Amino acid sequence: MIISVPFLYWTANYTLHLLLFGLLAMVLEKRLTAFPARDFLWKAVLWSTPVSASLAMWFTTGFTLDMPAAFAQPGALATAAPATQPPTGVVLVERIGEEVIASWSFFAWIAFAWTLVAAVRLIQMSLSLWRLHRLPRTRGLVDERLSGLLRALTTQAGCRRRLRVLAVDGLEGPLALAGGTILVPERALTLSDDRLRALLGHEMAHQIRRDPEWLAFWAVLEAVFFFNPMIGVLRNRFRDNAELICDHLAVTHLHSPIHLAECLAEVARWIQTPQSPAMAGMAETKSGLAGRVQAILKPEKRTFRGLPLYIRALLLLIPIAFGLMLPAFKQPDSDDGTRTSVNILTSDHKRFNIRADALIQGNGAVYRFLANGLFEFADDDSEVTWASPGAVLIMEEEKGGVHYRAELKRRFGKVSVTWKENGRERPLKGPAKTQYQNLLTTFIREINVYDIQRAYRILNREGPEALELEIERTIHPELRERYRNVLLEQR
Repeated sequence: MIISVPFLYWTANYTLHLLLFGLLAMVLEKRLTAFPARDFLWKAVLWSTPVSASLAMWFTTGFTLDMPAAFAQPGALATAAPATQPPTGVVLVERIGEEVIASWSFFAWIAFAWTLVAAVRLIQMSLSLWRLHRLPRTRGLVDERLSGLLRALTTQAGCRRRLRVLAVDGLEGPLALAGGTILVPERALTLSDDRLRALLGHEMAHQIRRDPEWLAFWAVLEAVFFFNPMIGVLRNRFRDNAELICDHLAVTHLHSPIHLAECLAEVARWIQTPQSPAMAGMAETKSGLAGRVQAILKPEKRTFRGLPLYIRALLLLIPIAFGLMLPAFKQPDSDDGTRTSVNILTSDHKRFNIRADALIQGNGAVYRFLANGLFEFADDDSEVTWASPGAVLIMEEEKGGVHYRAELKRRFGKVSVTWKENGRERPLKGPAKTQYQNLLTTFIREINVYDIQRAYRILNREGPEALELEIERTIHPELRERYRNVLLEQR
């Protein structure tokens, strides 16, 4: 299993920045009396946090935090380190007699559990929304009275969205769904025209503001980053604020706050079970019902005043600038451009159990190596002579505007090589064969499969000149120094 380390750092930064931005937003909320200003504040936090987390990966001016070793080094060996420590960024091969049990690292298990839980939560949320969106087709009832009231409200409000309303049997309370659909329970048909108009006006306001889409996005974030409680807190603040704004918009178009207050109290009695956080309802939270009724009956003029354009611009730009000064987890950069996550778990001098995810820059090229399985190489490093069932080796090189890719798999008991140049598959012969062999040699050397035994082998078979040439090709400085020491020993 190959883990993306940069995504781990980004997730850590996103979690940290969202926590800090959320706390700051809750402090600012107390000073903002205008509900539209609060609404814009929550949306600014929602979009600016991923941006600040991304910028912090490369441009942070604040202090950086070190990632725990168990997380920062995916694929770490499950046993103690070998007696001879490898150079930084290069993994030393385990020798004969030092058996290592291949196991996932702590981070790999965390990543697997995270993916599993997030997938389950996303599936549950998707099924819930799918069932709701199927209701109009299965139990939806088009009522001329509802449709007529909604048409009149949209015309009065100047709404250009195409909305539709359906009465659904078994639904506890009204809902606004993404796409412009409004669902109301059949019992709503027993309400008077004034109360029904108040109900539709509130749900129409949700559709005008596109609250269903915003809440669905919040719900996706909460499902994926379920370990971050701040997302749920901010989503609840956004939803409660949206309800107050929609109440105000409904009153503005109805000119009858008493009917909306009565309708709100009636709908609250209908709802017995909490609704999905991904949907915009009318009275899904009863805790703030008294405050909403008070805001409807005794509204303050300044409470719903919008924000000037320059204030909105500042609210969008300040979080990004402030985010660059926040503490951040930053992946350390090596001086030679080499980043590796490699384990050579077992070795008998012929077959090597390798798990690797390495990005290496040097010699005017960028290399990417992905490996997982047991491999055996030819004595001259020109071929993979054997691979275990299910083993995969992917080698990529970007040089001079040309992208080379070799993918090795075991098929029908033999090693099969797929060679591509700039995305097009080519036959492995002639210059392509030579390029492939050079790429494989680079993989074996830079991943440090044979350690310094490879230097001794080159010296004994081909002489000092060949080893000097290999030293010049070696990218990693510490590995290059070890090869040079072998050469000096012989002289």
